Amino acid sequence: MLAYERRFPTCPLIPMFVDSDTVSEFKSEDGAIHVIERRCKLDIDAPRLLKKIAGVDYVYFVQKNSLNSRERTLHIEAHNETFSNRVIIHEHCCYTVSRDPSSLELRGRVQTLLKQDGSWCFHQLLLLLWDERHG
Repeated sequence: MLAYERRFPTCPLIPMFVDSDTVSEFKSEDGAIHVIERRCKLDIDAPRLLKKIAGVDYVYFVQKNSLNSRERTLHIEAHNETFSNRVIIHEHCCYTVSRDPSSLELRGRVQTLLKQDGSWCFHQLLLLLWDERHG
């Protein structure tokens, strides 16, 4: 988890991840549960002309991380803000650590929901770029 946290608010090893701001944060009294929500800014890898036509330089999304140390789980939920009236991207990842102390096994599961309204071709390209980077 510590390695994951180091990418915020920016990470030079992930050049497309430009910035992030903490929207909300909660920690339980015993520290076992930590929930943090961030608004993140990505520099998508698209031609400048395409960005100009779309009227965007960056893509914004909201990410909520819920760490439960008692259950040894990390849930990551993310959804897009940019073009959310036309394309909805909702992703949910769940990582669990084996209960066996001698095992270093980490299990992950990702679910992504895409919904599209309208037929503007830039959104198709944005989805392709998203899949290229995250698929």
